[in-house]
Amino acid sequence: MKHSCAILLTMFLGLSLPTFLNVASADKNNPPVNISYIKKGQSFLGKKYTLYKVYCADGSQRDISLWEEEKKPWCIGENKKKCGINQLDIAALACQS
Repeated sequence: MKHSCAILLTMFLGLSLPTFLNVASADKNNPPVNISYIKKGQSFLGKKYTLYKVYCADGSQRDISLWEEEKKPWCIGENKKKCGINQLDIAALACQS
């Protein structure tokens, strides 16, 4: 039953199961405390994105990006490997990595 609930939640949230499990089990002692706009950019393939800086509770900083016309537009860094539909979930994941 626990696994089916996790699968349903991942479908609802638009996250992959490993990403969901990382967020669910992440250490909550380092949450994001601020998110600031950095710049707009374009990949070499012509995809437009906006870059943001995430400030974490431990003083570290991470980048997240918002990609136009994507089903899972919020990603850690400027690549599209760890992505989701919720900015705060991705910011929390970035602070945990």
